[in-house]
Amino acid sequence: MLTKTDLSNLQKIFVTREEFNFGLQNLRNDVITRLDALMHELQAMREEMTVFAYRQSEHSDQLENHATRLAGLETKLDSPKSATIAA
Repeated sequence: MLTKTDLSNLQKIFVTREEFNFGLQNLRNDVITRLDALMHELQAMREEMTVFAYRQSEHSDQLENHATRLAGLETKLDSPKSATIAA
């Protein structure tokens, strides 16, 4: 059987249910606060990726357009008709 001294010593070593719940609530709040910050950062990164993807698509389209135009110009320059004009 536990004596009053034993109970007193145990109370000094262990936390009460209320203290435990309070500590757990603080931990939960800290975790949620940090997760909230991470989620905002993730959302910003996703938005940036969307903008970069759009810009990359625009640049790819522009490069394809240039390649097509250059191929057309090269074809015109390589034709025999243009060779006589240049001479």
